[in-house]
Amino acid sequence: MNKKAIKGWCIACAIFMCVMGSLFHFVYEWSGNNCFVGIFTPVSESVWEHLKLSFYPLLLFSVVDWHYLKDISRNYFLSKAVGVLTCNLFIVVVFYAYTFFTGKSMVWVDISLFFIGCIISQIVSYKLYTYRNLGVNFNILGFILISLSIMLFTYFTFNPPISLGIFRSSSGCIFKYILRL
Repeated sequence: MNKKAIKGWCIACAIFMCVMGSLFHFVYEWSGNNCFVGIFTPVSESVWEHLKLSFYPLLLFSVVDWHYLKDISRNYFLSKAVGVLTCNLFIVVVFYAYTFFTGKSMVWVDISLFFIGCIISQIVSYKLYTYRNLGVNFNILGFILISLSIMLFTYFTFNPPISLGIFRSSSGCIFKYILRL
């Protein structure tokens, strides 16, 4: 196992997630509110929709790094799944904790949480990549978690249960109303 190469790929992935996630924030609007683009990018200002900012850039990066890491790392799909889930869990928990105490959301804190979450994601991924081989069943579990995440992001893009706070947009969930037109 080449830990130096794996570390390099994890650093590259964290940078890619930060850059692409920042760009993805605006892509839906830039696309003229294209429904297909909305599957992969935030369609509202809800916390849930913003979790796509780390998930889909990581998934996109995985298309490339799979070819390089599949033979030199362990637990590839589990590493990806647990890494991005850790990122999103970190963002959600810290966001709701600080807004509970401050009573408001601060953009600079939210952006910082995103960047820190991306870094944490890749630290966790690196640890799992270089951990002992957990076997094929854990990789299958990782693949299932990634697939389930894709399905949930897609489903809730079109059917957000806005009665739940995480799905409620600060600017209103206009996407559902656009689809009805």
